[in-house]
Amino acid sequence: MIKVIAFLTILLMPFIAGPAATAGDWHDHHRFIVTTSWVQERLKDPRLVIFHVGDPKEYDSLHLPGAQFLPVRDIAKPFVEGALSLELPESARLDSVLEARGVTDSSIIVVYPGKDWFTPTARVYLTMEYFGLGDRTYLMDGGMQGWIAEGKPVTAEVPTAARGSVTLRPHDDVVVTRDWVRGRLEDPKVAILDARDPEFYTGQDTGNASRPGHIPGAKSLPFDSFIDSTGHYKKPDEIRALFVERGMDTTRTAVSYCHVGQQACLLYVMARFSGYDARMYDGSMQEWTRDPEMPLVKGPDPGR
Repeated sequence: MIKVIAFLTILLMPFIAGPAATAGDWHDHHRFIVTTSWVQERLKDPRLVIFHVGDPKEYDSLHLPGAQFLPVRDIAKPFVEGALSLELPESARLDSVLEARGVTDSSIIVVYPGKDWFTPTARVYLTMEYFGLGDRTYLMDGGMQGWIAEGKPVTAEVPTAARGSVTLRPHDDVVVTRDWVRGRLEDPKVAILDARDPEFYTGQDTGNASRPGHIPGAKSLPFDSFIDSTGHYKKPDEIRALFVERGMDTTRTAVSYCHVGQQACLLYVMARFSGYDARMYDGSMQEWTRDPEMPLVKGPDPGR
C-alpha cells in the first residue's frame, strides 16, 4: 500500500505542483505566468517553443535564445477592407502558422513581450487558449526588458524550426459575441469591463469607433493598470484588488472589451490569473458601435 501511494504521488506531482513550481517568486504557484528563471532553466528542452511578440527590428537585434518572431497578424483572420480587424482565425490558418514554427502536441509554448507589447502578447495567449493550447502556453513575466535586466543570455541568431504537427480544439467558453453581451447587460452575474484608456470610456475621444462612449453598465479598468514601472505584472493582491474595486467576485463572469479585441485580452488574462471566470468580447467597440441599435453611455459613470 505504501508503495502504491508513493507511486501515485509521483504520478500526480506535476498536476499538484504545476509547471512553475520554482521557489522564491510570487508567480511560481500560478499556472500560466512564469518567471524568466523558469524559462532559462528550460532553454535546452526540445519541447520548448518560444515566441517573441513585438517590433521586428528589436527582435532582429536581440531576443531569447531559440525564440521565433510571431506577428500578431499571423494569428488573426487576414485583413479585409471594411471587415472587423484582429478577429480569431480559422483553425486551418492557425494550424499552418504554428506547425511551420515547430509546434507539436507535446510542445511547451512560452510567449513574451518585447518592450511594452503586453496586450499583443496577451492576444497570443488568448488565441492559444481558444484553440485548446492554454494548458501548455505560458506568459513570461518581465518580458524582454526583464530578461536583459537580469543579465540572461540573448542572441541575434534566428532559429530554424522543424515542421510540427499540432491538434487544435476550439473552445466556445473563451470569447463571446455582440448578441451575448447585449442579452446580459442587466445580468448581475456578468461584470462588463472596458479595457480602454479613460478618454475613450467616457466618450471624450471616439478612437476608431463609429460612435463615442461605452457599453451600458461597463466599468472602466484600463489595461495598463496591471503593469508596474519595471514591465512586470503587478502582485496578485494588487491585481485582485483592481477587480474587487469594480465589483468582481467569484460568482460573476468578467467580460472584457476594448477597441478591437487586443487590450481586452490583458484583462481576460488577469481575470483568469485572479481565479475568476472570464470571457472576452472579440468584436469589441469596432463592432458594437457600427450597429445603431446597440446602446452606448457617455461620461465617467457606468450607466445602464
